[in-house]
Amino acid sequence: MKNRLSVTFEGASAEILERLAKERGGKGEVLRDALSLENVYVTATKRGAEILIREADGTLKQLVRI
Repeated sequence: MKNRLSVTFEGASAEILERLAKERGGKGEVLRDALSLENVYVTATKRGAEILIREADGTLKQLVRI
């Protein structure tokens, strides 16, 4: 199933989208990845799980949605 979507990004969000699109191969790819990560986050936190990031020095930081 395909869905077309029109979204307007402004300011910092537009800049981030442009930068990531250059790195990832396109805006669609960035948005698909973001949707996938959001699904993982929501599914895990509904179960009471925490999402952690392990920094290069080994410290852990909790990912908190703002």
